[in-house]
Amino acid sequence: MSLLQRALDTIHRHALLRDGRRVLVALSGGADSVALLHILKDLEADGVLTVAGAAHLNHQLRGAEADADEAFCAALCERLGLPFIAERIDVAAAARAQRRSIEDVARTVRYAFLERAATALQ
Repeated sequence: MSLLQRALDTIHRHALLRDGRRVLVALSGGADSVALLHILKDLEADGVLTVAGAAHLNHQLRGAEADADEAFCAALCERLGLPFIAERIDVAAAARAQRRSIEDVARTVRYAFLERAATALQ
């Protein structure tokens, strides 16, 4: 069974989306999210779904490395002809100000960002 067929079977088995749905890809720049983007673009070519765009949140935790990931994601989306939305949020400062863990704040701001990005790409 091909990778695309396995991905499609997983989508159907877990009812992740209905055929023809628009999908926003949370793109970190890591191998997993880049592979996911390419798989979803292939499924789009088969008429299964539409990739609405990609969203990247720079948590500003890794300095130049995080900036390089953001630039990579932007360039990849440009090559693929996809809308790209990025934001930068100083997660460490927010965690200190809110007296919460970095992981907790990162998750909260990431979900809020993805909601904004999905709304913007409707």
